[in-house]
Amino acid sequence: MISEDSGRLHPDRRPSRPTQGEGAGATRPEGDDRCRALVEQCADLIAATDDSGIITFASSASQSLFGCPPQDMCGRPFTELLDDPDVPTALASFRAWSEGGEPARNLRLRMKRTDGSLFFGELSGSQLGGERNGAMVIIRDVTEREEIENALRRAAEDLRAAQRLAKVGSWNWTLEPDTVVWSKELCRINGHDPGLPAPSFSEMSSFYTPEGWTRLNEAVAKAFDHGEPYELDLDLVREGGSMRSTIARGAADYDADGNLTGLHGTVQDITERKEMENALRESEERVRHLIESAHDWVWEIDEHGRYVFASPRLVDVLGYEPAEVLGRTPFDLMPPDEAERVASLFTAIAAKRESFRDLPNTNLHKDGHLVHLETSGVPIFDSAGAYRGYRGTERDITARRQAEASLRFTQFSVDHALDAIYWTDPDGRVVRVSDSACRLFGYSEQELLAMSVLDLDPSLSAEQRAANSERLRKANVLTFETIGRTKSGDIFPLEVTVNRVDYQGTEYNCVFAHDITTRRQVERERLELERRLQHSQKLESLGVLAGGIAHDFNNILTSVLGNAELALSELSPSAPARENLLEITQASHRAAALCRQMLAYSGRGKFVSEPIDLSVFIEDLLPLLKSSISKKALLNLRLEKNLPLLEGDPSQLGQVVMNLVLNASEALGEEDGAITIRTGAQECSRDYLRESFADRDLPSGLYLTLEVSDTGCGMDAETQSHLFEPFYTTKFTGRGLGLTAVLGIVRGHKGALRLESEPGRGTTFEILLPASQAPREMLPGPTDDTTSHWRGEGTVLLVDDEETIRAMGKRMLLR
Repeated sequence: MISEDSGRLHPDRRPSRPTQGEGAGATRPEGDDRCRALVEQCADLIAATDDSGIITFASSASQSLFGCPPQDMCGRPFTELLDDPDVPTALASFRAWSEGGEPARNLRLRMKRTDGSLFFGELSGSQLGGERNGAMVIIRDVTEREEIENALRRAAEDLRAAQRLAKVGSWNWTLEPDTVVWSKELCRINGHDPGLPAPSFSEMSSFYTPEGWTRLNEAVAKAFDHGEPYELDLDLVREGGSMRSTIARGAADYDADGNLTGLHGTVQDITERKEMENALRESEERVRHLIESAHDWVWEIDEHGRYVFASPRLVDVLGYEPAEVLGRTPFDLMPPDEAERVASLFTAIAAKRESFRDLPNTNLHKDGHLVHLETSGVPIFDSAGAYRGYRGTERDITARRQAEASLRFTQFSVDHALDAIYWTDPDGRVVRVSDSACRLFGYSEQELLAMSVLDLDPSLSAEQRAANSERLRKANVLTFETIGRTKSGDIFPLEVTVNRVDYQGTEYNCVFAHDITTRRQVERERLELERRLQHSQKLESLGVLAGGIAHDFNNILTSVLGNAELALSELSPSAPARENLLEITQASHRAAALCRQMLAYSGRGKFVSEPIDLSVFIEDLLPLLKSSISKKALLNLRLEKNLPLLEGDPSQLGQVVMNLVLNASEALGEEDGAITIRTGAQECSRDYLRESFADRDLPSGLYLTLEVSDTGCGMDAETQSHLFEPFYTTKFTGRGLGLTAVLGIVRGHKGALRLESEPGRGTTFEILLPASQAPREMLPGPTDDTTSHWRGEGTVLLVDDEETIRAMGKRMLLR
């Protein structure tokens, strides 16, 4: 027997080499030789052991199986042939033999070669009888078979795992006997209890819809009759009523003689796959619908930058059919300069395999006009991580660009408008401002946004703002004049128009504030011009009246004075009536002087025009002027030399100078003061002339100036408004036509008069007379004092429209 310690060799049990009578050289019977030859030729190792497990015999196959010759094999414990983990299995089997158990059959153990390598051996053995019990074993190398079996087991296991993963159940239907066998997976698919017998084929009808059962029967019939395998998509009805989508496959079975023995097949549960496929189709349909209905057009380019896909939206954006751009690059659809710019940007992005968003670019529509786009894209990689191109979208932003340009233009217009524009909320806080508002008030945008209308309008109270808000709600627009205050504290007049607007459910006030400083000034100037015009019209009316009266009255005075002088010439010096006639003639002369003034005021006086050097003319009047003014007045002359000439009546202009100087002297009164006479020349515009007392349409050009100013008491505005009215005076004595006649004479010379005066600061009269083109050589020379003694004879023609004057003149001529 082999004992537990058979792995060790006992010294007294070590076998000796065969003797002449026992070993290979002994003479054996012929039958023994044949048996030994068969043993030595066997590919399996045949060995014998004693009861201690020591090998006592080994066939020549030991060399091929263990790499050890038979003679070296003998004497070794049998356990040395086994892999250590399999030793207990072998010992247990040998122990079973010793206890009378069955011999070992096809015991598969791992064996160990002398070089340490392992192989699978299949061991069969039995107990030997005799004095020294031992065992005989046969060892066959089954490594290849083990590997095949292991591979088959793995394949079967993989198949079962694949079937479980693929949810494939198998079945087998044998005709003799008529039985159906289901796999557990098929029971799971059908919902059948695997502990119960599988139903017969006819009983399987309950697992299918009527239409499905009919199709299955037809397929089975063809398989039986013609040997045609089948594959059907069938809806399977599980126990409980739930439905599963399946693929049923089947084929007929035949024996070696070609006789039909049954049918086998599989049932694959594809419910989840169908659901996934349906979900995928729905998803693809949704994606397709989104792509086709999207405002953007979707594209895909390969690694070479060429289009491989373009959505139908491309037609609406660029006018191309998708097929027309396939194989082309995006840059082929751009103007050359734009293509170069965008290609450079995209090359840098693609080199890094980066995503990009909203890349602006300009494309050419198929008809040639420009289309502004915004492009976004993401890189594409295959399953191995290799770059395969880009996929993205193009958004047409042409309308947005136009709207942005319009908005920028609107904002530019708002910011550069003359009026300040700002928006306030219902509480009066400023919520938005234009640049023009910042310029008007002198604040920055941030400063204005922290303010309210009460900060901008110092005259506006909270109560007034509330009242204005109430009026605005009723009328939606409100215009009024107020004042504004700049950051520096300056106050200026404003015209404010407030519009009430509702924006996204919130009420706002849009305010247009216009600086009316200039308008106020213009209005003041217009009112002043209107006042002057009205004053001029009034004086003109008075002048017409005075001229008419003076003309008729002068005719009467001519008759009175002429007849009085005729009467005086006929009376003796001692006549009592002579004194009365002298009084009449003196009064008539004073009345005639008044008439001349009235005619001068009306511009209908008689003018004897001649070239005049204004500065020389003033110098000639100087002695008379000095004798006429107050002794306390200092007369200053500022006379320019070589002035252009003017055409005028010396006597009339002398009256103008005398009147102005006398008025200046009277303005000084008993106080010391100065009277300044200044002459010059200046270019005068129509606007400058309109601001003076003059005819309404004096031409622009070169005018001579005569300025008389004093340091006297001056005049207030009320006095100035009546200054040129006939017989108006502020003096206690005397009422006449002095300044009235001055204005008339100036107008008669096509000139203008300007006045500047303030109480306590004196008065300045400026006379503007048009310059003449006459050369200075036309000035009159020295007068010839030689008295002419010429006497003539002939006929005198007297013409007058008054009968009395003609009669009086006739009598005087006759005398």
